[in-house]
Amino acid sequence: MRAACSPMARLGIVLVMWISGIQVAEATRFPLRTAGRYVVDSEGERYKLRSANWYGFHHDQQVLKGLDRQPLDHIISLLQAWGFNSVRLPFSNQMLHATNPVPDAAVAANPEFLGLTPLQAFDRVIERLTDRGITVVLNNHTTSSEWCCNFDSNGLWHNEGASTYAQSTEQWVQDWLMLAQRYRNNKLVVGADLRNEVRTGKYRNTFLPALPNWGKGDSNDWHKAATDAGNRILAINPDLLIIVEGINWTGLIPLIGSGERPHLQPVSDRPVNLNVPNRLVYAAHNYSFTGPNHTGDDKTSPGQTRYGQMDEATLRSTMEREFGYVVNHDQYFTAPVWVSEFGAAANESDPASRAWFSYLVRYLIDKDLDFAYWPFNYEGYGLVSEDYSRNLDNDWRYEDLSRLVQAPSAAGPFPGDHWSRLAVSDRDENLSSRAGDWLPYTRKGSCAEGGRIMGLSQDHRLLCGHLTETNPWATAADFHTEAWVETSARPHKIADWAPGSTKYECPLDMMAVGYAQDKGRAVGLLCARSHRPLSTSCRTVDFSQGDQRLSPRGGDWAASSYKGQCGDQDYVAGYAHKGGRVQALLCCTL
Repeated sequence: MRAACSPMARLGIVLVMWISGIQVAEATRFPLRTAGRYVVDSEGERYKLRSANWYGFHHDQQVLKGLDRQPLDHIISLLQAWGFNSVRLPFSNQMLHATNPVPDAAVAANPEFLGLTPLQAFDRVIERLTDRGITVVLNNHTTSSEWCCNFDSNGLWHNEGASTYAQSTEQWVQDWLMLAQRYRNNKLVVGADLRNEVRTGKYRNTFLPALPNWGKGDSNDWHKAATDAGNRILAINPDLLIIVEGINWTGLIPLIGSGERPHLQPVSDRPVNLNVPNRLVYAAHNYSFTGPNHTGDDKTSPGQTRYGQMDEATLRSTMEREFGYVVNHDQYFTAPVWVSEFGAAANESDPASRAWFSYLVRYLIDKDLDFAYWPFNYEGYGLVSEDYSRNLDNDWRYEDLSRLVQAPSAAGPFPGDHWSRLAVSDRDENLSSRAGDWLPYTRKGSCAEGGRIMGLSQDHRLLCGHLTETNPWATAADFHTEAWVETSARPHKIADWAPGSTKYECPLDMMAVGYAQDKGRAVGLLCARSHRPLSTSCRTVDFSQGDQRLSPRGGDWAASSYKGQCGDQDYVAGYAHKGGRVQALLCCTL
């Protein structure tokens, strides 16, 4: 057992859960981060998000549900009795700015909430939850304070022209920056779940659809919005996990019912890369009444299959394609996946829907995925009685849900190795700003601090590795750029390591951390100073005629293109190109 900690667990805490009457202690040190496919504590030990959704702040009364029925501490005890260690806490942007006090009737059992604004009540709930050792993930559920999720003005993170509560992308980001600053000293506020169920929304309060996309670069590009917002949040609070859901639906709903539910499928083509490594978590939802091409409404999805109609093998393969593949180890897209919504009704009588619940639970256990049940609240899918006095632990869901909450998880500690694949064919992707605009008027990418280039491809993709055991970065900023013309000297004493090609080579004790191209031609190399002398024992990795990889780690990070990759104990000291197409790497041992 690790040492005790200060109030609010700013450095660490011993969490105590009650599962089926058995006391279980989890020693956790905060802040959290990620290591490959797992969420871990600051010592690399697994911290599995065994979460429940507890809503109300995003709804019309703008305050947590249940405070009119029982004291908050009693309800928290019920949450802990289930064995949940965290809460996904939905809020609306409108709630954050409301100045009216929460309705007296909505907090009747908690008089200390009388007269508080919704944001002040939000503060109080977060403080009470974290004082009890429960971690909190802030979830931007809606823009305006209303129920989710229809064809409305809440489908996207921006809704200029909405009749109820309109906001721009910048206003959405500013709300997140305020929250990041507000809770930065409470290390049990562990995550920023940037937006719930991004989907087709109403364009400027009309019935014209506004469709989200992943990577087009326009105002509806969720990949771009989430990446930009995540980086700005981390600049204020680098300890937060940035949680990015995939696109929940894109298509012309409810007009003609066409569309699809991509979830995290686009991640394999364009992963989210944050400036601070080991902070990204992806999220996905699954319900029996929806499907890959089913909106949840048979009127707009005639003939389409629901998840609840699938046999177990079909459901598992579907979920694997939609989001499960992301947790595969040592890939350029590997990250934790949090299934942050799933649930079933206590009075569900349909055998297929009950079977779906069991299938899903089995999949979550087998894949060892983080999860958040929807919801803890009293309602059809809820887990507490109408008066919030007791848990509903005697219906058909209890056996499966208890098995899920109590399921063992992989043991750590886990190393913080992390791979990033950057693509600079059509945009900049600089994960470090320390070198500034290191080669103006080009498309370029640079690894995040602590990472280095491990591979390059002929179609202008680069693989960055953040390997905890071999991080030679210097703390002081010292960069050097080789560009446009061949390096005149051979610093590593290998005369012509790529005959017939133009060679860029870093100075001694510097390593490649950035790559640039212009109009489809390789033109530049960014080098960073090491904190210690680097070896000049080097070799050429020639991939002019096919892949040449000294390590399989990172997966197929440049499919359909020739690529070269140095070994895990190497650094890239230079690259060579012929006619603008990269041909070889100079790989040197650390």
